[in-house]
Amino acid sequence: MKQKKSLSKRLRAKDETALEDIMSQYTRLVTSVIYNIGKNILSREDIEETAMDTFITLWKNADKVNDETLQGYICCIAKTKTFDKIDKLKRTYLNCSEEDIEDPFTLEPMIEDKITAEIIGNIIEAMPQPDKEIVIRYYYYHQTTADISLLMDINRQTVKTKLAKARKTIRNDLMKRGYDL
Repeated sequence: MKQKKSLSKRLRAKDETALEDIMSQYTRLVTSVIYNIGKNILSREDIEETAMDTFITLWKNADKVNDETLQGYICCIAKTKTFDKIDKLKRTYLNCSEEDIEDPFTLEPMIEDKITAEIIGNIIEAMPQPDKEIVIRYYYYHQTTADISLLMDINRQTVKTKLAKARKTIRNDLMKRGYDL
């Protein structure tokens, strides 16, 4: 614990050797977090780049580092950076397979409207787990049903069924509120 305190204090003081020490101590953990979230999606180069982005973000936000939560803070940064990287890749190389398009109803046109987005967000927030996580992964992180199935250890057909049910729930709720779908 003493070593973590000295590392975070040195980091807040913008001691570059503290960042080097943190990188040598936490690189394996950071790459493990990134790999576990982005496996089958991110290349080795993407994982390395995301790890470096994690440490750069830590350096830029050194003043926010808490002595007791250094490891957790680094893991949170790594998780966020990984989802950002996946989202960026999905937007760049968006390739929906025909089997993922089961229903012509999509959320994208409505997300443009902030009020509708807030309503949809509230509907999704009220969903039970794992339905809520599946919807978020599919529509917000642009993960395929195959990726969600692997990452959440749920049968792919179950993922598809839960997405169809969630779309129906969202559609019905919006129609009750007067939206013409």
